[in-house]
Amino acid sequence: MNKSKEEEKEFERHHQNNDNNDEQDDNDDGVDDLMNSIMRKLTHVHIDNNEKIHPYDYCENNSKIELLLPYHQRSVIQALMSDVVEYQINAMVKLRKYLSLEKISNNINNVLALRMNTRFVELLKSPSPILQYETCWVITNIAAGTTEQTRTIIDAGAVPVLIDLLRSENKEVRTQAAWSLGNIAGDCGEFRDIVLHGGALQPLLELWNGNDSIESKNHMLQVAMWTLANLCRWHRSDWDVLAPAFPILKQSIYFEDTAILSETCWALSRIFHGSHPKVGCLLDLELCQRLVELLKNENISVVNPVLRTLTNIAYGDDQQTQLIINAGAIPILYELLANPNGSIRLETILVLANITAGTVAQIQSVIDAGCLNRLFEILNNSKESFKIRKEACWAISNATDVKHPQQIRTLINMGVIHVLINFLKDCLFDTTIQQKCIDALENILITSESELANSKNMIPNSSYGNWNYDPWKMNGSNKASSKTSSSASINFNDNADTLLSNSINNLNISGSSKGSKSSHPPSTISGFKERNRKSSTPYLSSFESRNLHKKNKSNQSSKWAHEMSAFNQLWKTVEILENAINKTSYYQSQENRKVLNRLKHLMERWYESQSQNMIDTERQIDEVMMGVKKVRITETDN
Repeated sequence: MNKSKEEEKEFERHHQNNDNNDEQDDNDDGVDDLMNSIMRKLTHVHIDNNEKIHPYDYCENNSKIELLLPYHQRSVIQALMSDVVEYQINAMVKLRKYLSLEKISNNINNVLALRMNTRFVELLKSPSPILQYETCWVITNIAAGTTEQTRTIIDAGAVPVLIDLLRSENKEVRTQAAWSLGNIAGDCGEFRDIVLHGGALQPLLELWNGNDSIESKNHMLQVAMWTLANLCRWHRSDWDVLAPAFPILKQSIYFEDTAILSETCWALSRIFHGSHPKVGCLLDLELCQRLVELLKNENISVVNPVLRTLTNIAYGDDQQTQLIINAGAIPILYELLANPNGSIRLETILVLANITAGTVAQIQSVIDAGCLNRLFEILNNSKESFKIRKEACWAISNATDVKHPQQIRTLINMGVIHVLINFLKDCLFDTTIQQKCIDALENILITSESELANSKNMIPNSSYGNWNYDPWKMNGSNKASSKTSSSASINFNDNADTLLSNSINNLNISGSSKGSKSSHPPSTISGFKERNRKSSTPYLSSFESRNLHKKNKSNQSSKWAHEMSAFNQLWKTVEILENAINKTSYYQSQENRKVLNRLKHLMERWYESQSQNMIDTERQIDEVMMGVKKVRITETDN
């Protein structure tokens, strides 16, 4: 394309200060704030008030550009419709600056009132790269407006022409055309389809080729990758069309440029949010290792989309989740839970929540890394944002869904009941997370009841931490009879009183499979149901009573009392919720009543369970006593 020297100088003058938008504050908390900083539609803003006034200017100076429309509407239209390229360029420069002001939506309406959209499309076909560039810029900022404003550009037939300009010989024109298409595609699924099915992908991918300088190419690739990320938005029915971009994405994730890395990871996050079979060709251990490596990046604009990508990968099947674990993500996620940036903590918790929704082994990897401890701290921290605490509750609740006994015991020992009940009182008007919180408490209670049911007629052995050892069934034989011989299963070297007291001390009424709870819970706890409770005192010798009293003073007994007092706090939550219901709307009160009923049912179930546990414990003590009497008879016979 031949250009005059004047055109070349004019082109250089207009674009020597072509800067990008400043990003919003990286310290914004929350995913929504972060997403706004990586906008789906970007206004191309560039105003240079020191720029030399063009001889064809119809405003006195650039500082009065806000007066361009509607005051100079006739002059603008005349310049655009003129056959003089200089007039056309000058009009486009003024419109571009006008659309770069703060009140963009109102200014877009004033520009659209010119009814010049069809003329804009005609000027895109001009042989002048300066005019093409300035026109693309104007269209970019119009497309940064509302859906209806963007639609006017599409209806004027701009999309096919912009796609053709992706192959322009001028790199600035290519870049600005990509920016325009990115804003159009980022508006809605309908517009994305128009751009994608119009054939934009292939020429867009060709921007990665060429012999441009690294600096200028980086800027072009930043815009191109942002446009590609917008093409990956919305519904996921067109992965076959997007599949040619997958190799470019795997290549771009190794770029050093922060902006390219950020947009690449946003594109990956949207792709992995889908479930198309072709997405599987992107996912492998190498990619996950690179993503985990990028978690160490100091730039929040990189770490956040990486975390979102890992969240969407972990949302897939267990094999996908395991790839993340095998890549070494969990220790780094543990560190990120303490990151001072709220959006980083939130995104980290989202990844962990999807991992804790996986297999028992995957949940255990989270526990072993100490992540649940930190989630407890976050959930228990009233100064933390509610949004982050809510996601922490979700992750903890997911970890209880598989109802694995050992893991539930671990969570109880970590104080999960206290943490969940305390949080219940802080989320009275979010019924969704209340239900999730109660789900976790029910899972804990159901698992405890199941463990206790499996332990019927068995005496726990604290040495092994389970209910599979009965002192009366040693060496595989039955209980000692009154006629047992010296070779019977009972070891007569053990004192019968010691054997009795050890057996009593090993009793577990908590429902846990560990023999770590006292046989008698504190009777001072309000709300504890005492009905049908037997007294064991007449059956105990003074020696046995002293041993039982000592056991009640042990740390294990303290744990039991601690957990009981935690469940007892549910009554306080019920009272708070009942008071709140009277102050809310009808719909909200109806939702809260559902939560209230579940809480009451949970408490009743808890106290019923503990009352039955007491009865079972007393029965086991009675059986031990009967066994000791038989041992004494045998000792006498011998």
